[in-house]
Amino acid sequence: MTGYKGSIPERLSPSQVSIGVLWSDESTFQIPASLMVWGCVSAHSMGNLHICEGTINAERYIKVLEQHMLPSKQRLFQGRPCSFQQDNAKPHSARVTTAWLRSKRVQVLDRPACSPDLSPTENVWHIMKHKKRQRRPRTVEQLKLYIKQEW
Repeated sequence: MTGYKGSIPERLSPSQVSIGVLWSDESTFQIPASLMVWGCVSAHSMGNLHICEGTINAERYIKVLEQHMLPSKQRLFQGRPCSFQQDNAKPHSARVTTAWLRSKRVQVLDRPACSPDLSPTENVWHIMKHKKRQRRPRTVEQLKLYIKQEW
């Protein structure tokens, strides 16, 4: 499995591949009003989904991790070791966030700021947005319902 470190391709070690990865990402859905959505997935199953109200700062992101990432990690990996992958958005790389992740003993895979999107959640968002165009939600409530149903 190949990852990226800076602009130089890097091979993940066999231990990194065998322990599993919990990928997370955010996306925006628009109708013209917009909603930001956070979700996580493993190679075998979908984790939790969270529809964000307003903008996300580090403190709000930590709440998302606490309420959605940790339960997903437990449910999907059942105590087995896994690594957590997120992009380098400012709330993700904030000192308070990295300290919180360390305090929870979450092993985070390093990901440089300019790396291509390596998360499978990017594919999930693409499929969901394609289906959203077919369903044509007209209100924010319809959009929220659609997102939850499709996830």
